[in-house]
Amino acid sequence: MDQAQTRMIEHILNDWFFHLNNAIAIIGSLITVSLVASKTNKSRYWGFFVAIIISPSFFYIGWQSGAWAIVLLSLYRFFESFRGMYNNRKFDDD
Repeated sequence: MDQAQTRMIEHILNDWFFHLNNAIAIIGSLITVSLVASKTNKSRYWGFFVAIIISPSFFYIGWQSGAWAIVLLSLYRFFESFRGMYNNRKFDDD
């Protein structure tokens, strides 16, 4: 194994939590988009719930990267998801 490969492996192992957090954010976003785009209030409600759960992941990514726009957008998404849950809370008639 050459020196470049060794450095790459060390980089990945040193930042394992950051990479895990990125994977959680991506998978959670895909789930959120598919649920929020649904036709039923129940699915949209759970989509906004997942968005609330993964918002700290995006906040962490932005904070660690120094991408302050991502930090602000993740906070906005967090609060707007509560509004989305409130507006889709009636799913008895679906």
